[in-house]
Amino acid sequence: MISGCDSPGVPAGPKLDRCAGPCSPPAALPARRQRGPPAAASLAFSSQHGNVAVVTGGLSGIGFSTAKHLAKLDMHVIIAGNKEREGQEAVKKIKEETLNSKVEFLFCDLASMKSIRQFVEEFKKKNYPLHVLINNAGIMMVPQRKTVDGFEEQFGVNYLGHFLLTNLLLDILKKTGSPSHNARVVTVSSATHYVGELNMEDLQSRHCYSPCGAYAQSKLALVLFSYRLQQLLASEGSPVTANVVDPGVVDTMLYKNVFWLTRLVKNLTYSLLFKILSHFDSHNDSMRQVLLTRENWCFRNPSNQRPWKAVWNEFTDSSIL
Repeated sequence: MISGCDSPGVPAGPKLDRCAGPCSPPAALPARRQRGPPAAASLAFSSQHGNVAVVTGGLSGIGFSTAKHLAKLDMHVIIAGNKEREGQEAVKKIKEETLNSKVEFLFCDLASMKSIRQFVEEFKKKNYPLHVLINNAGIMMVPQRKTVDGFEEQFGVNYLGHFLLTNLLLDILKKTGSPSHNARVVTVSSATHYVGELNMEDLQSRHCYSPCGAYAQSKLALVLFSYRLQQLLASEGSPVTANVVDPGVVDTMLYKNVFWLTRLVKNLTYSLLFKILSHFDSHNDSMRQVLLTRENWCFRNPSNQRPWKAVWNEFTDSSIL
């Protein structure tokens, strides 16, 4: 899910066409993107030369890929992480792959309020502007632990750490943004926020701890924070937008604490999905979207609408499985 553009005071963006019937055709679909070299993805965005971005958790996974892509766009990227050696290795790798020398690492442990404040002090000493803050770092389904400040770890790292960091950097974001070029805060949440509940009587899960429940609560808190922040920014006409995103299921080290059977199912699902997509691509099928609705699954194809069961039968009869 994405918030920001649909918030009060901000012009609404284009809406996705929903499935009106069992497999009703969409009003319009974008042209199929032509194949090209890996670097071609960067051509979809204009150069971001002179812009500065801070990415938390940029040592690996989604954060690393985000930092690298921004570096490809010629942005000045600051990776915020809690492991100095791995951070320097990430910086070196991104510099080598993008030929962008404006990539650096600053230590920031989101489990420590003191460390977050020290990070902001170091950042402000550099007198950089700040065009994009990406709150990406997080932990998932860890055993019950506390941060150095005594907060439940998932709530402390995923939510409270980013809450403090965003508020401490908000003045720089406001000074950097302009009516023609808004600065923005992008916070990575998760679809698990749909099952999350804020237990206002026990936010730190002291009386009853569930790794999954605590994770979902932290992601719900991020969504609510982002919506409220956007409302406040829009009401004061600030040149900053707040956005919250669900990246989907991505194979990263975030799953290291998940039960082994769950990881096995995830890996098997990935393998099957990639085979399916490769099969479609190899046959030059114009499948554009896979929509999962509460009523049914639809393979959206402008020239040929087929229910998912018919497509599934095609795969199970093929040799790719």
